[in-house]
Amino acid sequence: MKDRKYQAVLALEVDEGEASAIALCAEKLDALLILDDLQARKLAEKLKLNYTGTLGIIARAKKEGVIASVKPIIEKIRMTNFRFSEEVFAAIIKAAGE
Repeated sequence: MKDRKYQAVLALEVDEGEASAIALCAEKLDALLILDDLQARKLAEKLKLNYTGTLGIIARAKKEGVIASVKPIIEKIRMTNFRFSEEVFAAIIKAAGE
């Protein structure tokens, strides 16, 4: 990463790892940033960066034929401390055609 000062400024709003990822993404054209933290996603939105989350990556993998089904993967994720609403779960399943 070229600009450590920019990363330090971003770290005032989000944690250090997310600040680093956002700063690096800002340097790269056509980068896709993977963020699950709401505050980090809001910051990426303000900065007009392309981003998605873990569930978005899973949905994309299904769409591109990398995986056969999103449901079993998302159900395993539900058993961890990864939090998402029932509405998000239903939307991903519906979008995947499952």
